[in-house]
Amino acid sequence: MRIIINPIAVVSLVVQFAYSALNILSLNSPVTLNDILYNDLLIVALPCSDIIVVIFLLLYNFNYKFLRNRIINVFFLVIGILALYIHAFQLFVLNDLILISIVLSLIDSIVIVWTIKNIRSKQK
Repeated sequence: MRIIINPIAVVSLVVQFAYSALNILSLNSPVTLNDILYNDLLIVALPCSDIIVVIFLLLYNFNYKFLRNRIINVFFLVIGILALYIHAFQLFVLNDLILISIVLSLIDSIVIVWTIKNIRSKQK
């Protein structure tokens, strides 16, 4: 399975990184408060969509002890929620990169579920 999943994740990462870079470089100068908030959303959430794929690859391929740390898992959870938000925004509002957004939304969901399981297992 890793032979199939890892290349899909890497291709999604490359395409999303190019999309993020071009989107951030082509930001318009904000005029209203909505424009400022939209620009801030793009600057914060688009890098999270790249980071979440790296986190997925770490969690999927390796079994390091520091990946089960509670604080790191909360950090992963926040990044996953931001990434899931931007991918849903790309998918339903912008209608950009539909296939990549679906794949990355699945990756976000998997990371969120894994981190919630890790956090809950630490509480018991």
